Amino acid sequence: MSTKQTHRKDSRKRPLAEDFVRHDERKPRLPARLEFICAYDSVVQICDMLEVLYLRRIKGRDELWMAFGLDVINRDGFVESTHPAVISGLAEECKRVFSAQADGDKADAARRMLEIHVRGNHGFKWPNRFVKGGLIDKPAFQQMLVDLEAELKANAAKARTYENAPIVVAARELGLHPRPTGTGPIHWEATCPGTNHTIMIGAESNEFGCGYCRGKGGPDELREFVKQRWETKARIVAENGGGDNE
Repeated sequence: MSTKQTHRKDSRKRPLAEDFVRHDERKPRLPARLEFICAYDSVVQICDMLEVLYLRRIKGRDELWMAFGLDVINRDGFVESTHPAVISGLAEECKRVFSAQADGDKADAARRMLEIHVRGNHGFKWPNRFVKGGLIDKPAFQQMLVDLEAELKANAAKARTYENAPIVVAARELGLHPRPTGTGPIHWEATCPGTNHTIMIGAESNEFGCGYCRGKGGPDELREFVKQRWETKARIVAENGGGDNE
């Protein structure tokens, strides 16, 4: 079959909805054979971000796909259609979040992958408002959030029993504002000095780690790490003539 004939055949198969959306060919688009999971707003710092999730089951794998950054003025149009071609045209970015071995029916897989996605983004963003349901409806979505929030609170309460652990005390004395993450009964985090990210603290092992700055160790290493961070910060400020461009 010639390229011209193939093009005509593909054009006939193209969903009608795609004709109404102008695509930037340089921007990643959602692939074919996706099933709509749900859409919801997430709070990212002080802003709401609409996330649209899809499931793709292919070659024994389940893939979670996400489109986000949809302009608020397009949301009325979005609610009327969850077709991937439409969403690809409206979204700022589309990407595959992760994949896993296919297991169970698609509804179960969607619930499992959504929970993993939400857990993985705790501390950065959190679902705020349900917009539209597909494989996961509003009651199931809200129940998942209730269960996750209860788990986070229970873990945080257990973690607070370690508030006098040497590594937590050191972080507090250094002004790093240590607090339980809620992700586990011994998990804490604290502010990494002079940055916009956090360091992770294992209260039971009395160790900290910062993946960005590549710092790790116990209370003594934490004190030295903080000292070096502030010295680096002061040097950068001085080199910029008093301005802070870090």
